[in-house]
Amino acid sequence: MKIKSLQPIDISSKQLLFAVLFLETLAIALAIGIAIANGKGAYEYFGEGEPLTIISCLQILVFSILALVIFLREKRSPDERLFKNAGFWLILSMGAFFLALDDAFSIHEQLDVWMHKILNIQETMVTDLTDDIIVGIYLILALVYIASQWRTLGVFRSSFNYFKAGFLLGAVMVVLDILSNNTLFVSMVTDDSSVMNQMLLWLGVLEEAVKVWAEGFFLVGVYQCWRVASASNKKQSTVNAPSTATWK
Repeated sequence: MKIKSLQPIDISSKQLLFAVLFLETLAIALAIGIAIANGKGAYEYFGEGEPLTIISCLQILVFSILALVIFLREKRSPDERLFKNAGFWLILSMGAFFLALDDAFSIHEQLDVWMHKILNIQETMVTDLTDDIIVGIYLILALVYIASQWRTLGVFRSSFNYFKAGFLLGAVMVVLDILSNNTLFVSMVTDDSSVMNQMLLWLGVLEEAVKVWAEGFFLVGVYQCWRVASASNKKQSTVNAPSTATWK
């Protein structure tokens, strides 16, 4: 089966959201529970290469694939509204694929190290926040690009709430990432090193959990867009003759 001929599964976006959030929360709870039961820190299975990071990468990758499916549908769509924003979905697919690679290989963290070396900047607790700020920049760039395409995206209005929730959780994730990066902020609350370590540990766990939930909302949002694009194409096909236009 060609990727562009894939069809949405026969469940609503709300049903998918419930299933996705339930499975994500279950995976998070199991990761924490198993780690603690084995006498390890709660963050044990949230680090690079661990199960929760793998789940995160897979969610972003699925998002990228669904965005590509929408692009392939829209570039030959008889619906002018869909045809006009085909390029948006191609760029979104490529952006999500990059984020999946970033999540898997910690690219933004490597950029942090590279910037310190190239610019010969001594690492401090403040400059150590660079990698977290880079993630925030990713989020801002995505919002700016979406805002620039806002007029052509009205057809997908039914998905907006899912994306809004995803961006809100993404912003919370960035704040938690900054707070859990080092002792710069938690030291304002306590000077007890053991308490600070526990605070950093659980802030890190919460940050990873929020990231996974944010991805869940984005995933359901793009699924809803896929449903809209598929339904619109079917409707137009029954009314109009197939368009010979191609997207370039």
